[in-house]
Amino acid sequence: MAPYFIAFALPYHLLPGNRTKCGVWSALSYGLFTALFTAVTNSDPGLLWPILLGLGAVLCKDRVGEKQGMLLLPVLALSLAGLLGATHDYYESALLWLLRKLGNNNALAGTMFGVLNTLLRPLSVAFEQPVYLHSAGGAVWLDGQILTGAKTIFAAKPDRLATALFLSGKGLQLFLLPGFACTLADCGKARSKAALALFTVGCVLSGHTELFTLFLALESPFLLLAFAGLTGGCYLVSALLDLHWGFLQNGGIVEFLLHNSSGALPYLVGVTFCVLAYFVSRYTVVRYGIAEHSCVWLPEDLRPLVQELGGLQNILAIENDGVQVRNSKRVNTLLLEGELKEDRFITDDPQIQTLKEYLP
Repeated sequence: MAPYFIAFALPYHLLPGNRTKCGVWSALSYGLFTALFTAVTNSDPGLLWPILLGLGAVLCKDRVGEKQGMLLLPVLALSLAGLLGATHDYYESALLWLLRKLGNNNALAGTMFGVLNTLLRPLSVAFEQPVYLHSAGGAVWLDGQILTGAKTIFAAKPDRLATALFLSGKGLQLFLLPGFACTLADCGKARSKAALALFTVGCVLSGHTELFTLFLALESPFLLLAFAGLTGGCYLVSALLDLHWGFLQNGGIVEFLLHNSSGALPYLVGVTFCVLAYFVSRYTVVRYGIAEHSCVWLPEDLRPLVQELGGLQNILAIENDGVQVRNSKRVNTLLLEGELKEDRFITDDPQIQTLKEYLP
């Protein structure tokens, strides 16, 4: 139901006027997209596509009007599903070739699976299905039959290698989310901390980490790469420590709590990764910055000043005699009149005090 809710919520939130009709029509169009995509590819679409269709509904109404937009949206949905279906065989063949090259019995295979699945899961489940359900995730002889797929093996025998390689890393990945969320709550000037906390808790409980992945991609591609790299580290450590806790459905934290045969070790490692995620993500934000949200309205004459100070996310506090900044290297001292001392830019520019009225 989550993809349909996303397809409904985006037009409902972004459009004025008759929002409910547009939201429902967007969800129905996504239903057409899903039906055709699944029929052609025999695979479920990722969460990127309801987001694109929801934004497409907003664009159609804004550009061509409500009636024409509502007629155009299902056509676009079916066209997109057809295009993706036509290219899916090539995509799946490339993924299967890659999985064969990686193998299914070494720590490198689990690490690469963690990184690539983090990046590809928002598109579709085509990469993870062969690992979770088929021979790419391993094969064992048990009670006179051959079991294939990491989830199948885990259901029958949790202490097998496939669990440590392809499932346990997902449990450690869930601990990365609070670390990244704490950084975003601290560094995001115009973000609701309560909404961010609820969103993070929902992702951890449901196991839908691809939602968090898309959120990071919108904030900064560098944050996304940092998250994918740390996820690879989670899978690598799981393989090296031979952790046996897994999941059979979506991989929410409750499943891992119920299916844990490695004692307290996964929790200790998970907390370590949570702390590491906070410091890595914080360094990434300070070094490369994050997206600035349009919900902070600024007059035209103040926007150049904000850019010269390094952007909204670089401004920690505005004081009587200047500005406290997160990263002094991002302040353009050539265009600003003042003096830079460590993490403070001292100036008597009256625009600085005017800017204070617009920042949360």
